[in-house]
Amino acid sequence: MAEIESKGGKKGTPRVDLTPMVDLNLLLITFFMFTTTLSKPTAMEINMPFKKENMDSQSKVKEDAAITILLGADRKLYYYEGLENIEVKQTTFDNDGGIRDVLIDKKKRVRALQANGTLNAGDELTVLIKPDITCTTADVVDLIDEMTINDIKIYSITDITKEDQDFIADYERGSASRPR
Repeated sequence: MAEIESKGGKKGTPRVDLTPMVDLNLLLITFFMFTTTLSKPTAMEINMPFKKENMDSQSKVKEDAAITILLGADRKLYYYEGLENIEVKQTTFDNDGGIRDVLIDKKKRVRALQANGTLNAGDELTVLIKPDITCTTADVVDLIDEMTINDIKIYSITDITKEDQDFIADYERGSASRPR
Protein backbone atom coordinates (compact mmCIF):
# COMPACT_ATOMS: atom_id res chain seq x y z
CA MET A 1 0.00 0.00 0.00
CA ALA A 2 0.98 3.61 0.01
CA GLU A 3 3.33 4.66 2.72
CA ILE A 4 4.27 8.16 3.69
CA GLU A 5 7.79 8.55 4.76
CA SER A 6 8.59 11.50 6.90
CA LYS A 7 11.97 12.62 8.14
CA GLY A 8 12.12 15.20 10.80
CA GLY A 9 8.72 16.86 10.46
CA LYS A 10 8.74 17.40 6.68
CA LYS A 11 5.77 16.34 4.66
CA GLY A 12 6.54 12.96 3.20
CA THR A 13 6.11 11.96 -0.42
CA PRO A 14 3.86 8.99 -0.91
CA ARG A 15 5.52 5.84 -2.26
CA VAL A 16 3.37 3.14 -3.89
CA ASP A 17 4.53 -0.47 -3.78
CA LEU A 18 3.47 -2.16 -7.09
CA THR A 19 4.69 -5.67 -6.28
CA PRO A 20 1.21 -7.03 -5.40
CA MET A 21 -0.15 -5.53 -8.66
CA VAL A 22 2.33 -7.57 -10.72
CA ASP A 23 1.25 -10.74 -8.91
CA LEU A 24 -2.39 -9.92 -9.53
CA ASN A 25 -1.74 -9.32 -13.26
CA LEU A 26 0.05 -12.66 -13.60
CA LEU A 27 -2.82 -14.43 -11.87
CA LEU A 28 -5.37 -12.77 -14.17
CA ILE A 29 -3.39 -13.59 -17.32
CA THR A 30 -3.05 -17.21 -16.20
CA PHE A 31 -6.77 -17.41 -15.41
CA PHE A 32 -7.81 -16.06 -18.83
CA MET A 33 -5.38 -18.33 -20.66
CA PHE A 34 -6.78 -21.44 -18.98
CA THR A 35 -10.43 -20.49 -19.29
CA THR A 36 -10.50 -19.46 -22.95
CA THR A 37 -10.95 -22.06 -25.65
CA LEU A 38 -8.65 -21.84 -28.56
CA SER A 39 -10.36 -21.80 -31.92
CA LYS A 40 -10.21 -25.19 -33.52
CA PRO A 41 -9.60 -25.31 -37.25
CA THR A 42 -12.55 -26.49 -39.26
CA ALA A 43 -11.71 -28.70 -42.17
CA MET A 44 -13.61 -30.96 -44.47
CA GLU A 45 -12.83 -34.63 -44.09
CA ILE A 46 -11.64 -36.19 -47.31
CA ASN A 47 -11.42 -39.94 -47.67
CA MET A 48 -8.87 -40.89 -50.26
CA PRO A 49 -9.26 -44.14 -52.23
CA PHE A 50 -6.93 -46.99 -51.56
CA LYS A 51 -4.57 -48.15 -54.27
CA LYS A 52 -5.15 -51.66 -55.48
CA GLU A 53 -2.75 -53.12 -58.01
CA ASN A 54 -5.12 -55.50 -59.77
CA MET A 55 -8.59 -54.01 -59.89
CA ASP A 56 -11.18 -56.67 -60.53
CA SER A 57 -14.78 -56.51 -61.65
CA GLN A 58 -15.99 -55.96 -58.07
CA SER A 59 -14.57 -52.42 -58.08
CA LYS A 60 -16.45 -51.39 -61.22
CA VAL A 61 -19.54 -49.24 -60.86
CA LYS A 62 -22.76 -50.76 -62.11
CA GLU A 63 -24.67 -48.58 -64.53
CA ASP A 64 -27.94 -48.75 -62.57
CA ALA A 65 -26.23 -47.51 -59.40
CA ALA A 66 -24.38 -44.56 -60.95
CA ILE A 67 -25.31 -40.92 -61.41
CA THR A 68 -23.06 -38.24 -62.85
CA ILE A 69 -23.47 -34.61 -61.80
CA LEU A 70 -21.96 -31.86 -63.92
CA LEU A 71 -21.51 -28.47 -62.26
CA GLY A 72 -21.92 -25.53 -64.61
CA ALA A 73 -21.99 -21.76 -64.42
CA ASP A 74 -24.53 -19.77 -62.39
CA ARG A 75 -25.13 -22.60 -59.86
CA LYS A 76 -26.65 -24.84 -62.56
CA LEU A 77 -26.37 -28.58 -62.14
CA TYR A 78 -26.72 -31.10 -64.95
CA TYR A 79 -27.01 -34.80 -64.29
CA TYR A 80 -27.43 -38.05 -66.11
CA GLU A 81 -27.73 -41.67 -65.12
CA GLY A 82 -25.92 -44.64 -66.55
CA LEU A 83 -23.43 -44.78 -69.38
CA GLU A 84 -25.48 -45.40 -72.52
CA ASN A 85 -28.34 -43.46 -74.11
CA ILE A 86 -27.59 -40.52 -71.87
CA GLU A 87 -30.38 -38.08 -71.17
CA VAL A 88 -29.04 -34.94 -69.52
CA LYS A 89 -31.33 -33.11 -67.12
CA GLN A 90 -30.88 -29.83 -65.29
CA THR A 91 -31.53 -29.00 -61.65
CA THR A 92 -30.46 -26.49 -59.02
CA PHE A 93 -29.55 -26.36 -55.35
CA ASP A 94 -33.14 -25.35 -54.44
CA ASN A 95 -34.80 -27.13 -51.54
CA ASP A 96 -37.89 -28.04 -53.56
CA GLY A 97 -37.15 -30.09 -56.67
CA GLY A 98 -33.40 -29.56 -56.47
CA ILE A 99 -30.42 -31.89 -56.41
CA ARG A 100 -31.38 -33.24 -52.98
CA ASP A 101 -34.64 -34.61 -54.35
CA VAL A 102 -32.78 -36.12 -57.33
CA LEU A 103 -30.32 -37.89 -55.02
CA ILE A 104 -33.07 -39.14 -52.68
CA ASP A 105 -35.03 -40.51 -55.65
CA LYS A 106 -31.96 -42.23 -57.11
CA LYS A 107 -31.08 -43.73 -53.72
CA LYS A 108 -34.62 -45.16 -53.40
CA ARG A 109 -34.41 -46.68 -56.89
CA VAL A 110 -31.03 -48.28 -56.11
CA ARG A 111 -32.46 -49.78 -52.91
CA ALA A 112 -35.44 -51.12 -54.87
CA LEU A 113 -33.06 -52.74 -57.39
CA GLN A 114 -31.13 -54.28 -54.50
CA ALA A 115 -34.36 -55.60 -52.98
CA ASN A 116 -35.51 -57.31 -56.18
CA GLY A 117 -32.06 -58.80 -56.86
CA THR A 118 -31.04 -56.76 -59.92
CA LEU A 119 -28.19 -55.23 -57.92
CA ASN A 120 -26.10 -56.95 -55.25
CA ALA A 121 -26.20 -55.70 -51.68
CA GLY A 122 -22.70 -54.30 -52.17
CA ASP A 123 -23.70 -52.20 -55.17
CA GLU A 124 -24.21 -48.80 -53.57
CA LEU A 125 -25.26 -45.54 -55.14
CA THR A 126 -22.17 -43.97 -56.70
CA VAL A 127 -22.05 -40.29 -57.59
CA LEU A 128 -19.50 -38.87 -60.01
CA ILE A 129 -19.07 -35.12 -59.54
CA LYS A 130 -17.55 -33.31 -62.51
CA PRO A 131 -17.08 -29.56 -61.98
CA ASP A 132 -16.71 -27.39 -65.07
CA ILE A 133 -14.21 -24.52 -65.10
CA THR A 134 -17.15 -22.09 -64.97
CA CYS A 135 -18.49 -23.34 -61.61
CA THR A 136 -17.42 -21.91 -58.28
CA THR A 137 -15.74 -23.61 -55.35
CA ALA A 138 -18.84 -22.88 -53.27
CA ASP A 139 -20.87 -25.02 -55.70
CA VAL A 140 -18.50 -27.97 -55.21
CA VAL A 141 -18.61 -27.57 -51.42
CA ASP A 142 -22.43 -27.32 -51.47
CA LEU A 143 -22.64 -30.51 -53.52
CA ILE A 144 -20.30 -32.35 -51.14
CA ASP A 145 -22.53 -31.13 -48.30
CA GLU A 146 -25.47 -32.70 -50.14
CA MET A 147 -23.56 -36.00 -50.22
CA THR A 148 -23.16 -35.81 -46.43
CA ILE A 149 -26.78 -34.77 -45.84
CA ASN A 150 -28.10 -37.65 -47.98
CA ASP A 151 -25.65 -40.15 -46.45
CA ILE A 152 -24.09 -41.02 -49.80
CA LYS A 153 -20.87 -42.78 -48.95
CA ILE A 154 -19.44 -43.35 -52.42
CA TYR A 155 -18.76 -40.28 -54.51
CA SER A 156 -15.86 -39.05 -56.55
CA ILE A 157 -14.77 -35.67 -57.86
CA THR A 158 -13.24 -36.12 -61.29
CA ASP A 159 -12.23 -33.93 -64.19
CA ILE A 160 -14.93 -33.01 -66.63
CA THR A 161 -14.42 -34.46 -70.08
CA LYS A 162 -14.93 -32.77 -73.43
CA GLU A 163 -17.92 -35.04 -73.96
CA ASP A 164 -19.50 -33.86 -70.70
CA GLN A 165 -18.92 -30.23 -71.69
CA ASP A 166 -20.66 -31.04 -74.98
CA PHE A 167 -23.59 -32.46 -72.98
CA ILE A 168 -23.94 -29.13 -71.19
CA ALA A 169 -23.70 -27.19 -74.46
CA ASP A 170 -26.25 -29.50 -76.12
CA TYR A 171 -28.62 -29.08 -73.19
CA GLU A 172 -28.33 -25.31 -73.40
CA ARG A 173 -29.11 -25.51 -77.15
CA GLY A 174 -32.13 -27.70 -76.49
CA SER A 175 -31.05 -31.22 -77.46
CA ALA A 176 -30.54 -32.86 -74.09
CA SER A 177 -30.13 -36.53 -74.99
CA ARG A 178 -27.79 -38.40 -77.25
CA PRO A 179 -26.47 -41.93 -77.46
CA ARG A 180 -22.92 -42.54 -76.51
